[in-house]
Amino acid sequence: MVLDLICSLSSEENFVTIWDGSKKNKNNSDIMVRLSFQNSMSDLTTHRVDATSMSKLRSVTLFRTDDDLIRSLSSLQLLRVLDLSRCDLRRSSCQIDLRCVEKLLHPRYLGLLDTLVDPLSIEIGKLQLLQTLDSGTGEVPSSVVRLGKLMCLYVYSSMILPVGIENLVSLEELSVVTLDGNNAIEKELGKLVELRVLRISWEGDDESVCNSLLMSLANLQKLRTLEIYQYGDASFDASWDSWVPPPHLQALWFDSCTSTLPRWINSSLLPVLSHMFIKVDMVMPEVDIQILGKLPALCFLNMSTWRAQYTTIEWFIVGDDAFPCLRECMLYNFQTGPSMFPQGSMPGLEYIYFCARASHITGGDLDVDVRHLPSLQKVTVHLWSEQHCLPAVQKVADMLELTLDAHPNQPTLHCQRICLPE
Repeated sequence: MVLDLICSLSSEENFVTIWDGSKKNKNNSDIMVRLSFQNSMSDLTTHRVDATSMSKLRSVTLFRTDDDLIRSLSSLQLLRVLDLSRCDLRRSSCQIDLRCVEKLLHPRYLGLLDTLVDPLSIEIGKLQLLQTLDSGTGEVPSSVVRLGKLMCLYVYSSMILPVGIENLVSLEELSVVTLDGNNAIEKELGKLVELRVLRISWEGDDESVCNSLLMSLANLQKLRTLEIYQYGDASFDASWDSWVPPPHLQALWFDSCTSTLPRWINSSLLPVLSHMFIKVDMVMPEVDIQILGKLPALCFLNMSTWRAQYTTIEWFIVGDDAFPCLRECMLYNFQTGPSMFPQGSMPGLEYIYFCARASHITGGDLDVDVRHLPSLQKVTVHLWSEQHCLPAVQKVADMLELTLDAHPNQPTLHCQRICLPE
């Protein structure tokens, strides 16, 4: 109902025209500015579309393939937005030639995601006013490095960027950069000083790639979001410990780059960090959680290890002012518990995920009381237990149900049981 109202008002105000074949469109094609073709359109409806009569059209979004419209794109001289994302052009009745896109004079956005058309078929470099390119499958065209006004470039896993990416000095978002040590892209990244968002997939164990990447990151002082996923066996703790993050970093995904928590993760260097995902080889909860608890703006925390740490941890309690802004906390593959966060800490926490041995809870070594977390709405517990300790698992579940029933919010509970290796 709400969607129908939005569509109706949009049509009345000529903000966007939606053609879905369900009813006759009332808008005059001569005054259409934004046009969206929906999935439910019949073949008969789409073949009635005459793009040559839409002289003022600025935006076209296709949710299904329309051969005639795509061939007529070059006549839409004022077109600024063309989104063909997830429109499988291989299913067209005849071969579609996207080179007509090259003739557009004012394009700002081009979406080719999941069109299953090789972007090499288009001379992308001719679109000099392009600001956002959401690339499709295949190889990234080498001519993309000529797009001096490009601000957002989206490529995907295993797509290698061409040499010369350093020329895109207007880029503010770049995702996903694949580093494999073969083309020195990691050195060029340092020239893209306007970057706000950078996502990297790092494949390999070459320390020289790590060092070059760190030199580039040192130049990117405007970064707000940084995501690095390493796919390799090596960890370069010493190299990463020398890095100083940009002062305005707000979101960090740091996956398998180091074996332990890096030294630069602290409140003085990350004063505005709100989202963190970090995976390391080993966690020292009594140290690491104390450090993370002092991050003043942290709202979302996901911390995990590659291999489960079943051992009993040294008992500790964070300060009563820890995690002042945290809303979601996921601590995976190492033992923790809500009792480690005293009353006053985590005042806004709504969701907690933690791991523990069932026998440690039933034996009194770990308290699972959550009544001191006033905003809590949901709890997930990952229970490790021996094969013969099913009664202990049920007892833990009963204990958790009791403490949650006593909580004013009555948070929901989800238990996951994993058998310990023999």
